[in-house]
Amino acid sequence: MSRALKSFDYDELFHHFQPIVEGQSAEVYGYEALIRSQSGIGPDRLFQTARRRGELFKLDTVSFETAIESFFSKEQAADDESLLFLNLLPSTIGNPLFSSFIADLEVNYVRYFRRIVVELNESTEEAHLWNTSNFELGTNLLRTLGFRIALDDTGEGASSLRKLVELKPDVVKLDRYFASGLSDSNQKQRIVNLMAELCRNDALLILEGVETEQDWQIAKRLGVTLGQGYWLGRPALLPFQQQA
Repeated sequence: MSRALKSFDYDELFHHFQPIVEGQSAEVYGYEALIRSQSGIGPDRLFQTARRRGELFKLDTVSFETAIESFFSKEQAADDESLLFLNLLPSTIGNPLFSSFIADLEVNYVRYFRRIVVELNESTEEAHLWNTSNFELGTNLLRTLGFRIALDDTGEGASSLRKLVELKPDVVKLDRYFASGLSDSNQKQRIVNLMAELCRNDALLILEGVETEQDWQIAKRLGVTLGQGYWLGRPALLPFQQQA
């Protein structure tokens, strides 16, 4: 095991922000915060290391708070209405310390809660936590305080449709698999259109992994309203951060 995988410095962590784009206007609807490390350790390895060290809750909450601080402390982001999309693990939301963590955030950032979308991912390691009472309490707390809930990577896990019904998310992020080669796959087109119809009156649909103009044009014709991917914008520091 490499030294980098054994340890990392929390002070070296920062975020890139990837735009989420509205299909008709081509305007930025929001940004997803993606954790990065100055040492070059990738996000997956960061979280693997934290899990081994028993620091998963710490890393997840530090990432969540610093992304909020970075995004909303700048006047440009604080004054517009773009949304901030942030990932949280089910184990974090169900942790007994989660309510205290959110209470601390309220002190400085409660006015921005309505502009934060919490993305939930059905990872294999934490699939069993979705049906726990603590997880339900955590998601209910987020909703009560004005946070929006997103179901991330929908279509990747076997229970995605069940979660779509039970969680009633505000946002559904369709897995990047369905964007790849969308213009050449009739089957993927039918599934994307079906998801657009399912979400039409209940949730915003975001297609992840948009890599080509052709795939994006097809997606819009199928009813997708929002997209995210390298063709629409790569993760980077926000413009006002780069100028600082």
